[in-house]
Amino acid sequence: MTNILITGDLFLQNQNHLNQLEEANLNPIFIKSNSADEETLINTINENKIEGYIIGGVEQVTDRVLKEANTLKSIVFTGTDYRPYVPGIQTAKDKNISIGNVVGTYVDSVAEIGLAQMISVSRRAALLQRNATESFITTKSLIESHVGLLGGGLTSIRLVEMLTGIGVKKISYANRSVSPRMEKLGCQKLPVEELCKEVDVLTILIAYEAGEVLTKEFIDNIPTGSGIVNLSKPSAFDQQALAKRVNKRELFGYSDYTPTEGSLLDSDPTVFQYNCESNAFNTFSSVDACSVEAIKKLVTLLKNY
Repeated sequence: MTNILITGDLFLQNQNHLNQLEEANLNPIFIKSNSADEETLINTINENKIEGYIIGGVEQVTDRVLKEANTLKSIVFTGTDYRPYVPGIQTAKDKNISIGNVVGTYVDSVAEIGLAQMISVSRRAALLQRNATESFITTKSLIESHVGLLGGGLTSIRLVEMLTGIGVKKISYANRSVSPRMEKLGCQKLPVEELCKEVDVLTILIAYEAGEVLTKEFIDNIPTGSGIVNLSKPSAFDQQALAKRVNKRELFGYSDYTPTEGSLLDSDPTVFQYNCESNAFNTFSSVDACSVEAIKKLVTLLKNY
């Protein structure tokens, strides 16, 4: 059997998946940690002659790991955008280590958390918590708000379906290209600068490779009192510019990813909340589907190696 490495919680270790691995002649070696360090990864790969690797945590697969992993042939990430988790991607290419991902299995879960947080920021839920100073606030409903989406991928489309399902009438989006599916759902495509000037709630859903899309200029033009929901890496927006407006209590927000900018990290949690690690697609249904597809993808990559 071929030895493979599986890390973290984003691979569901149930009997169905173990049977799927056995049928594919794959012998799994598990590291239960979600953030295995370089030494652990290197030693586990080399000591067990690992050929395949399913990234089910949030560890960093660095240049060093890939350079010293003597037997590794293929890697699969249990999500779409693996680049933030494989900073050693060039080394992987140089060593002919193939990399694959799993597309679409997480869409419902990410859209669901997006919808929940959009409602939360629009209704100022954090300001009403028991450790906050407010006790009674009247706000706009999300249903009557102008909702903006930065991005036009599968998750954005699913989020629009959910938004229209609860009665939201005005939804706009900014994207590099027109999304026929979003247009069919009644969304209007706008330039980023125009979108930022008009929205009541803005949700960021862009790929890591896009870099900083929400610049200081755009953030400064978002209407006071608006909400920001970030479901992308913090590199998608100017953190200092957002922190400045958050700390003035001009914008309210939530980020699924931990900021890296100090003034945003230390902002008032009743105005801006964030997770310690991304948890948007951590539901049993998504992890189950990701696990199935990750095995299929790894089998294909190893077969074609």
